[in-house]
Amino acid sequence: MLEQQLRNSGREEDIRKLRFTTAHECAHWVMGYFREVDEDRQCAPGLISLEQQQSGQLSREQQVDRCGACLLMPRFLMMRALHEVNGGKRIPIYGKCVLSSEGDRTVQRLANAMRVNYMPMRYRLEELGLYEPHPIEELIDALLDRMRRDRRS
Repeated sequence: MLEQQLRNSGREEDIRKLRFTTAHECAHWVMGYFREVDEDRQCAPGLISLEQQQSGQLSREQQVDRCGACLLMPRFLMMRALHEVNGGKRIPIYGKCVLSSEGDRTVQRLANAMRVNYMPMRYRLEELGLYEPHPIEELIDALLDRMRRDRRS
């Protein structure tokens, strides 16, 4: 199935999705998740119980996604790309998940450099601790200041 999709697709966006899907499926093999049913839980492997959610445990599919991301975006390549794209500086993040427009462009440039989509790059940056946390108020204040300056002009 993947081979046929790869042959039929020429769009960069499709290729990026297929690369991640391929890495995801390879991760199933690497992690040994072949069975249709989780014998311990008697449920499909992608499902996660309420206890697992509350304890912060990842479902098998989430684990496989993370493994696939590591295959496509290993730490050493991420560090190299961050150096080339952003001088090695961590990307400012405001509050828990808000990026400035400059930070957003940096993430997109990193995704382009690694030939992955935007959201997998966002998650991988977080996993590797490559965001620099700032209070959300800092971004709000900067945006309000810019609006005030623009009104005066």
